[in-house]
Amino acid sequence: MIASALRNAARRSATGVRRYTSGKVAEVTGEAFAKTITSSKVPVLVDFYATWCGPCRMLAPALATVAEQNAATLAVVKVDTDEAMEVAVKYGISALPTVVLFKNGHEVDRFMGVRNAEAVQAFVDQHKE
Repeated sequence: MIASALRNAARRSATGVRRYTSGKVAEVTGEAFAKTITSSKVPVLVDFYATWCGPCRMLAPALATVAEQNAATLAVVKVDTDEAMEVAVKYGISALPTVVLFKNGHEVDRFMGVRNAEAVQAFVDQHKE
């Protein structure tokens, strides 16, 4: 557990944002979360997850696909609820995975549980203007 925490801390940049393995999905820390959702010029899809959560790992490829397909019009980020408990509490995250769509720093909609890429894309599409 300590070794894992040290590896995670080493990957974190000075801004609180680190790249996630999918390439198009960034992982943000608690300190960078508010800035990420308020300063983005595009909607932000946030995956609240935990490393120990099996359904969260099942959802990750779908989110990576949606991030890749919408790279110019959508930011996709992940928040580890074990590392950013204060953010999870603030947004009432009570189940994992929970995915929340933000526009201009405000929550627009959310879903919980595993969905395939097509369902996640439909969720994003229903909120396009």
